[in-house]
Amino acid sequence: MSTQEKRGFSDFSSFQQFPVEVLREIVREGELEMQARLETANAADQRALTLVGFQITAATALIGATYFLYSQHPVDKLFLFLCIFEAIFLITAAYFGIDSAKPKQFRFPGNDPWNWNISDWHEKPASYQNAQVNSALAEQCYCLHTSLYHNRKSMEENAELTKKSVKITYWSAAIFISFSIIIIFLDFFLRRHFKIAISKPAPPESAPLPVPR
Repeated sequence: MSTQEKRGFSDFSSFQQFPVEVLREIVREGELEMQARLETANAADQRALTLVGFQITAATALIGATYFLYSQHPVDKLFLFLCIFEAIFLITAAYFGIDSAKPKQFRFPGNDPWNWNISDWHEKPASYQNAQVNSALAEQCYCLHTSLYHNRKSMEENAELTKKSVKITYWSAAIFISFSIIIIFLDFFLRRHFKIAISKPAPPESAPLPVPR
């Protein structure tokens, strides 16, 4: 069983044989990792929300560009469809970004004092007077392991959502820019050499003014 898998309390019951100093160090390091993961998760949420802000801003600008292109006569259909395509994919990417940053159940360092009630212990002592420090610290090690496993799974799920958001943004922008460049250069070439327009038709040339005699 790898360190990424959740273990049962039976795997931690042998920890009671450690000296108290060793168990305290194990608990201390577990709480340090909990704190580090909390800070990492907060930073990841900030990055995701920053990306979402860019995506929504860009999508709003593209929707405005779509309205402008649609209001033109004749309508430039190629760039109109490109703007609609990019706006849809940016909104989809923003959805994944928001989903990765929305509040989720995340476990924090420390413990609720009520959890030390011996009725909740996995190996219950006969009385509070019979509770041993080693047993209490072994219980705490198990609690930390469970919380770290839960947080790790939550962070992995959020990371996958953020990756989806980034990939959709990257590839949709790459397609949008590539097709825009191709259309512009192809349209320029055909207009210049064959008088053919693949984008918005060029305005008709005005008739030459009559020369007075």
